[in-house]
Amino acid sequence: MFFPLVGYFVWQLWYVWLTEVRDKERLDKDPTLESSVRYMARRGHKNVIGMIVLQICRATGIFKKDQTFDHRAAQTRVIFMVSQFFYTVVFMLPMKFLFDSQQVHAASLVMCYIASIWNGAGFYIEVFSSAYLKQFEQSIKTDREARALSAAEDTSAHEKL
Repeated sequence: MFFPLVGYFVWQLWYVWLTEVRDKERLDKDPTLESSVRYMARRGHKNVIGMIVLQICRATGIFKKDQTFDHRAAQTRVIFMVSQFFYTVVFMLPMKFLFDSQQVHAASLVMCYIASIWNGAGFYIEVFSSAYLKQFEQSIKTDREARALSAAEDTSAHEKL
């Protein structure tokens, strides 16, 4: 686990150098540019990891009870780096078991496959069903407009008689 963590630290230092030194001025001038810290600070309270980190920060007194993430604060940046480190370590721990045991490795691949199918099916249902419903809504709207136009034509035809 030592070598992957060395790679992680090199990557983390490179990222900090990019966002805090090389591109800091550009990022500060343009709020539409995204970095992972900006993204997580804005949406961190909406995902599970962000909610857990925010609760831990509030429970330990690092944050006040109503304080949220602010991408401009050094405190938020450090919190994200530390939490990302713990997240990385936690997900590296089972790798030794996956490497050593063919059965555990196969079970994890099956679980990944099932999760992929579940997520793909959920996406398919969410996206394509809404598109399918919009098609019918458009058809109903067109049908109503045609009926209204037909009714208006019938009314004007009766008035001419």
